[in-house]
Amino acid sequence: MSVELQPIHYWVLYKIQLQETLIEELLRWSNEKGGHSTELQAESYRLYGKPIDENFHRSLENTNVDRCLQEKLRSAQYRLAYIFTKLLEEKYITLDETKDIFRENGIITARKIGLYEKGIIDAREVYKRLYDCLPEGRPSDEINEVIISTPEEVVWRTKECIQETYWNQVGGDSIYFYVLRQVWIEGFLQEGSMYCEELKKSVYTIRKK
Repeated sequence: MSVELQPIHYWVLYKIQLQETLIEELLRWSNEKGGHSTELQAESYRLYGKPIDENFHRSLENTNVDRCLQEKLRSAQYRLAYIFTKLLEEKYITLDETKDIFRENGIITARKIGLYEKGIIDAREVYKRLYDCLPEGRPSDEINEVIISTPEEVVWRTKECIQETYWNQVGGDSIYFYVLRQVWIEGFLQEGSMYCEELKKSVYTIRKK
C-alpha cells in the first residue's frame, strides 16, 4: 500500500530537488573542466547517502515519511557542502564560478515559480516564497524568528544555523555557505522590486529597493 504524501511533504521534496539541482550543476562544471565528477559523486553517496530516485514512493511503505524526507534533505545538504569543498580544494572550480552557478539558479527558480509574473510586491509573500526554496527546516522547527512583518518589509532573526554543522563536518568552511546563500538570494530577487541584506549578525531584511 503506497503512502499518501501531504502538502508539507511536497514542500520538503521541492527543497530537496533544488539542492540536488545545484549539486548536478557543480558536478557538470567539474566534468567539463576534467574533474573526476563520477568518482566524487559516488564518494558523496557512500559518505552521506543517495538522493531520491524513482523508487522513492515505494520505499516509503511502513516508513516514517517525515523522518525519511528530513534525512534526504540532510543528505543533499551534506553532499552539496562536500562536493563544493572537494572541487574547490582540487581547483576544479573557483568561488566566483560557483557564485555564478548559484546566482543563475536563483534567477531560474524565481522564474519557474512565477514569482514576478504574478506581480508580487508584498515583502511578506516574497519572504514566504524565499523560504519555500531555501533548505532551512519546516516552520515547526522555529529556526527563524520574524521581528517585523509588513507589506514593505520583513525582518527576521535566524536563531540557529544548522548549515554550519554540515560544512564543518565535511571539512569545509561554513563562510562559503553564507556567501553562496546570499548570492542565490540576490539572483532570486534580481528581477523584482525587493532586495535582501543582513542588518547585523543573523538578522536579515527583505524590503523594497
